[in-house]
Amino acid sequence: MAGTVLNITNSATDASPPTQTVTFSLTSPTPPAGVSINSSNGIFNWRPTIAQGGTTDPFTVQVADNGAPVMTDAKNFSVIVTSYGVQLEGEVTGPWFLKPATR
Repeated sequence: MAGTVLNITNSATDASPPTQTVTFSLTSPTPPAGVSINSSNGIFNWRPTIAQGGTTDPFTVQVADNGAPVMTDAKNFSVIVTSYGVQLEGEVTGPWFLKPATR
């Protein structure tokens, strides 16, 4: 619901040795005002405003490691903000499978 905090916990592990550091980010489309993701722990956070009610907002969360070559994965989902609640559609969390990044 507009005004309610939405938290989504994302996690990923890079299975290829040596152990790599993974970084989360929001990629295109540009997220609405107030959306954030913690780059190190993957926690997505958003408190939609009343003005954002009645919207469907698409998101892409990407995770990448710091290896060479860089390995990535991405998940797409939408948040529907209503006056009654927040509905999630799509692949909100993992499993994450890191693969070579495309250029």
